Amino acid sequence: MSISALSTATNANSSSGQTQRKVTLNQEDFLNLLITQLQNQDPTAPMDSTQMASQMAQFSTLNALNDISTSLQNLNASQATLTTLQASSLIGKTVNVNGNTLSVTGVTVENGTTYLNCGSEKISLSDITAISN
Repeated sequence: MSISALSTATNANSSSGQTQRKVTLNQEDFLNLLITQLQNQDPTAPMDSTQMASQMAQFSTLNALNDISTSLQNLNASQATLTTLQASSLIGKTVNVNGNTLSVTGVTVENGTTYLNCGSEKISLSDITAISN
């Protein structure tokens, strides 16, 4: 059984009078669609059980991929925090960058990248060749 059209859920925004369209389906939407398919199928030609199992497996896979994506985003945020904490341990120390010896006075994070403040210069952590007290 195929469904030729799927209506888009809309939510009215009371403050601006605009309508927002729901562009993603969640697990509840999927189950509602599956129940609707089962309720409206032709009793003489029911939905193929392998097709239904395939749809459920695809949705489970999609949920797993979304969970992995969320986990990777959380891991990335944790890594950025760890990098900033490690960089802050260099405050008060001396670093060698391109043959110059500079004293670290602070740490700055811009667009997700951590920099060391050395006087008026911002130094990328990857440019450091040596660290000393």
